[in-house]
Amino acid sequence: MDKTTNNQSETGVWQIVKPVKERIITAMSLSVLNTITTLASLLTIPLIVGELLSANVNTQRLWLLITASVIATFITFISRVWVFRVSHMAAFKLEEIIRIQIAEHLARLPLGYVVTTGSGTIKKIVQDDVKELHTFVADSTPFIARAYSAPLVTLIVLFLADWRMTLATLAPAPIGLIFMRLAMQDHARERQAYDQANEQINGTVIEFVQGMQVVRTFDDGTTSFIRYSMSLDDFTQRVRAWTNKTQLAGRLGFLIMHPYPLYFVLSRWELG
Repeated sequence: MDKTTNNQSETGVWQIVKPVKERIITAMSLSVLNTITTLASLLTIPLIVGELLSANVNTQRLWLLITASVIATFITFISRVWVFRVSHMAAFKLEEIIRIQIAEHLARLPLGYVVTTGSGTIKKIVQDDVKELHTFVADSTPFIARAYSAPLVTLIVLFLADWRMTLATLAPAPIGLIFMRLAMQDHARERQAYDQANEQINGTVIEFVQGMQVVRTFDDGTTSFIRYSMSLDDFTQRVRAWTNKTQLAGRLGFLIMHPYPLYFVLSRWELG
């Protein structure tokens, strides 16, 4: 059930960003290009050093490697600047489109429905939820493209260099993925509880601000502040419970997937 819900949620997100689909594709393509040129610029460094340290320096090959390194570095810099420029402009455009659509939809709804829904929920939808979409489009989409392209290109390079080293590199991955899966279990349900607690905070803050005149007249602020304090405590407890539930598996997964233990194993292997 949770897996189906997650798949529907991911499909829904990509459906929402459809108005700026072309810009997102451009940003993701630039991110892939940036990944390739970054690796290319790094790979030319040992080749250049090896050529400089060789007994018979091939000047033509050396300058060819230096030129390739400079071109790759230049493309890396330009593509990195443009990828986030394109993705952020797409995110701003999407914010404008969605907020206009929400405002037009709210204008057609019955007033009773709007009042029943509550100002906190509406504020969360119009401000917070749309802002999270901005983060997804502006930052996440380039990183998604990089997350898929970087391992693929790296594996190709590793296989070309040494297939045994590649297999040793991939060995810890299944165990690390198991721990990461454990850390992400019940994510949809916990996220829903998190959003509900956040909506409650928004609602109590707006009610407190809107009733400020009444508070000043009839109350010292202590009584009216209780609801906000209780909703904030509930939010804190939910976040703490979620963190305590996932931190052990998450840390173990991060430790296994981290490159430093693998560096140690490979170095011992090389020394042996």
